[in-house]
Amino acid sequence: MNLAEAVWILPSYYKASYAHIADALLPLVKAAGFRLPDKDRYVQALELYGQGASRFGDACACATAIAAGSGRLISFDRRLSSVHGIRCIETVS
Repeated sequence: MNLAEAVWILPSYYKASYAHIADALLPLVKAAGFRLPDKDRYVQALELYGQGASRFGDACACATAIAAGSGRLISFDRRLSSVHGIRCIETVS
């Protein structure tokens, strides 16, 4: 099972809240023995997910945009504009 699958199954099957999922998984992901490429980005994605990003995939995209320095994300999902550090745009310029 990968991290995305774990994050997906917890609210859909176990009805856990996003905040509860983030609180439960963050210590595990942050642990020294937990190996994950781009670990810091996934930590930030879990934090954003716990703060209300609508889906974990969206939280990952937001964390990537923030890590790129601009926080600029091309999306038609206007809810992502409410994620701290994100500036959602609908067209490429």
